Amino acid sequence: MSTLSYNLPPKNRFRVAIGNNPPDAFDRCNGGFPRMKPTVSCPYIGFTLEVIKMLTDWSHFYLEPVVIKSDEGQVNWHGVTKVLELPSTSKLVSCQHCNAEGVAHCFHCRGFGTDKCGYCRGTGMKAGVAHPALYTHPMVGTFPNTDMSRGYPGAGSAIVRPPNFSGNKPYAVGTPVHFMAKAGLPPPGIGHHDLCLFCQGRGIKDCHHCKGQGKKTCSSCGGHGSVRQYTKLKVFFAVERSDYFTHSEVPEILLAQASGEVSLMETQSYLMPIKKFPVNEINEVSKKLLAQHMQKSLGACRVIKQRQTVEAIPVAKVHWKLGKKSGIFYVFGTEKLCYIPKSPTKCSIM
Repeated sequence: MSTLSYNLPPKNRFRVAIGNNPPDAFDRCNGGFPRMKPTVSCPYIGFTLEVIKMLTDWSHFYLEPVVIKSDEGQVNWHGVTKVLELPSTSKLVSCQHCNAEGVAHCFHCRGFGTDKCGYCRGTGMKAGVAHPALYTHPMVGTFPNTDMSRGYPGAGSAIVRPPNFSGNKPYAVGTPVHFMAKAGLPPPGIGHHDLCLFCQGRGIKDCHHCKGQGKKTCSSCGGHGSVRQYTKLKVFFAVERSDYFTHSEVPEILLAQASGEVSLMETQSYLMPIKKFPVNEINEVSKKLLAQHMQKSLGACRVIKQRQTVEAIPVAKVHWKLGKKSGIFYVFGTEKLCYIPKSPTKCSIM
């Protein structure tokens, strides 16, 4: 015959939890035995000393905390960082990259706006080989050669630029267009089908970086000639929290997984210690933890909110007897969690 007896009513156990938590991000303080747990939590923003001084000058400036929700919908305040613009620090200044012109020098074509045609290798011929009449004609007598003013060998061809009023496009030296400009007729034995399809016998093409302009839009100011200058403020949101458990035979790691009845919950910008709680231990711990949190945040951060909670969790100690065996275990929390102090290390299967 087996007997099972309960020691009722269950005793109460208390836990004090104090931490820097925002009001929305306050986690319920879970404990083990029926306990009362005062919890003080305050979310704060960590700054350097210089940032704190700037914020005192801008007393009207309020930093809204960033809320990051997990998959379960709970708010996570650990390690949240936000970059903000400090008010009244924004101003327009001239772009130093383009000297407020809005355009920058094209270094690919060195400001010429043209580049050697890569399909005909600067010869103007579809075959990529210079026509013999170009270097044998007495009025031309030249090969397609490289412009030595370019940044590196082979970067471009020597170019002839007709006057602007003539309406003619520039062309490279030693090309069919150069021959026609000098001799007044095309090179003998070739037609339009022999010319390069991309440069039409000129041996050069427009630079694809600047579209033949020699200058391109400034990447720093986007062509406006001015940039906006302001002071960035990096804000760190963090949570400072402390928990305290009254003496209990159930480990604190298990008490943190249980929930109970909230006896006291208070949320203010700055809290006062608990003074009239029936359990004097709770009053002393509340005063101690609040002082520790105030000392940590003084001169180093700004406290947004503080929350203090006292929670009572029921715990029942159960004595059991089955045949010649007997023992105890604990049932705690509103979830009726079970804790067995000494569980058997071996088992046998019949």
